[in-house]
Amino acid sequence: MSAGGSAAPTAGAGQDPLLKPPPTAGTAADSGKTDEPPRAADNDGFSVVDGDCDDFAELTNPGAFDVPGNGVDEDCQGGDAISDSCDDTLNMAATDPLEAARAIELCQMATDKDRRWGVLSARWTTPDGKGEPGSHMMHGILPNLGTSYMPRHGNSLLALSSGVARASGQMGATRDCSDSLPAKSKGLPSGFNGKSTSCEDADEVTTIEDAIALEVKLRIPSNASAVSFDTAFFTDEYPDFICTPFNDFFQVIVDPPRPGGSKDGNVVFDQDGNSVSVNNSLLRVCAPGEHGGKMFSCPLGATSLMGTGIDDCMGSLLLPGGLTGGFGRKAAYGASTGWLNTELAVRPGEVITLRIMIWDSGDSALDSVSIIDHVRFRLRSEPPPPERPKTTPITPS
Repeated sequence: MSAGGSAAPTAGAGQDPLLKPPPTAGTAADSGKTDEPPRAADNDGFSVVDGDCDDFAELTNPGAFDVPGNGVDEDCQGGDAISDSCDDTLNMAATDPLEAARAIELCQMATDKDRRWGVLSARWTTPDGKGEPGSHMMHGILPNLGTSYMPRHGNSLLALSSGVARASGQMGATRDCSDSLPAKSKGLPSGFNGKSTSCEDADEVTTIEDAIALEVKLRIPSNASAVSFDTAFFTDEYPDFICTPFNDFFQVIVDPPRPGGSKDGNVVFDQDGNSVSVNNSLLRVCAPGEHGGKMFSCPLGATSLMGTGIDDCMGSLLLPGGLTGGFGRKAAYGASTGWLNTELAVRPGEVITLRIMIWDSGDSALDSVSIIDHVRFRLRSEPPPPERPKTTPITPS
């Protein structure tokens, strides 16, 4: 989560208009008595009765995120937080969606009755939010994906796949790059636009296969102005299926939609507004060349694909009857975006739903996987976030 924190601003004309207004006090006609709850002196919506341990510090209250190690008890729980990670003992094959939330650093639970930040609910579903994934092997809590992709924070990361969500050598991993795991619902996300601006002649995506989504309902901390997270997308479809209707897609849909985001609520897209797939401009890990009428410079090379599972299908595909090369695969294939960071503005205390999803389009051939980690918050004491969702490639260290 966002590190550091400074002294909270005082209440007054500059108070955050997004916070709930404080209750009004009683009048003299009430003989000095009032049925109204005690007023929050710092106008943060939390009074001493609500558990506010510093009613003169606007960013300190029970709804705040407590920054570990800064010596400040922002959430009024009796002391400074020690850590913001909770994924040390998670099981790779865990089926509980709350375990998946913990793998990406969403550690705190909340309820509809309290006003603390945290996860209100989590479930496995499909991109349209109406079904269930075909197999729990389509998700995994992994210690790594290959040798180059380690957790961005803590000890685990979450993997979602249109096939089996395991890297080479991990429990349950297969060497099949076309695992068929049909979901019980095949609906696309509402408002999804499968037409890539860089593929003018390609047919629009209208069908969906091998789909999975993690949906998390989250209350934002009262001292936060933005939420961000890191993702990386890997696909077997490069370079032979550029600009075709058979592409895998990865999206993170936020509800309510963010200003400046996609119409369907997706917040992970390239500079042209294209969702993450083999067709967008964010692919950086690959063998360079011109494919499907598009030039790929692949500035990070392809070495980091080794051990991810994408490299398990090198060369031609083995087809039924022992025939090879039925897809006309090229020797150097497979691609990834590398790590990306996405940040989006939020309102303090608001409830949002994150639906993190991946699916195969057109058919179930050739798999993709996305890894997600390190959900964190930008504090209101820090510079303001971008007005619209922004995805930025992370430079390898």
